[in-house]
Amino acid sequence: MYNLLVAGREEAWDFPPYHLFDVKRYLASTEAGIVHRFQNLAAPAVLEAIRSLPALFMYEKTVGAPGWAGRITNATIANGGVDIMFEVDRSRAITWDQLKPFHYPLGITDPVELETTHWAVKDRDLDAVLSRAFPNAGHYVSALPAERKITFAPSVFKVPDGGIELDLVAVMMPFAGFSGTHEAIKAACNLSGHRCVRVDDIWQDSTVIQDVFSLIFHANIVVVDFSGKNANVMYETGIAHTLGKHVVPITQSKGDVPFDLLHHRYLSYFPNSEGLAKLTQELAVRLKQLGRGVG
Repeated sequence: MYNLLVAGREEAWDFPPYHLFDVKRYLASTEAGIVHRFQNLAAPAVLEAIRSLPALFMYEKTVGAPGWAGRITNATIANGGVDIMFEVDRSRAITWDQLKPFHYPLGITDPVELETTHWAVKDRDLDAVLSRAFPNAGHYVSALPAERKITFAPSVFKVPDGGIELDLVAVMMPFAGFSGTHEAIKAACNLSGHRCVRVDDIWQDSTVIQDVFSLIFHANIVVVDFSGKNANVMYETGIAHTLGKHVVPITQSKGDVPFDLLHHRYLSYFPNSEGLAKLTQELAVRLKQLGRGVG
């Protein structure tokens, strides 16, 4: 699924917020079943679902300006319309002409949509369509917005298919002796509505490190446990930071946090039942914040 927003005012997508002038334009050109699911925009669960979807920010075709892919970070009903906060990937401009062969895969069956200011939710795979429309373009897999973006081709890893999965939390941690910590992290993910995946949960490549890279590549959030100064975790943290992920460090001892990373906030925990229960609660709060786009 994805959000399709079409604006008639030039420069509408230059800076947030954008004001959709009529709340009745929300869920226009949207299938009835989706309207029923998303119609109460004031409900926290609906807003969370909206924020979890990728978005296409376009202009009415007569405006003649290119649009962008991105996502909605917040939406509030105000003054008879909707105030929309958003972030876009400005490394790739998108025009209606480029998307013309893909209108049906995008769920655009009425040409009027190209000329009408509205916000629709479509039951289509936006990432798959953009991969076909721009086969030579890189994927923007960073969880963090940035004014400048870089494109690079790693020589050690294969770049996996697909892009960022907003509900995916990748866990990088020592294995031996940390089963309690792992269970606490999984419990935090359950509380915050995320999927928790560790590399031993998957086997997609013949080398473990490729599976590690692919997992971090697809994740929106990466939890790293510095306890014991595990060299693999340090290496994996570097990958996560380079790919622009939300990295959440945890540790049993401040002394295990590398000097270069001491300026980052981390969650400290004790590996007993009380300490792990506290870790679950504190980590769940942090994951919920990041899921709402709070940095």
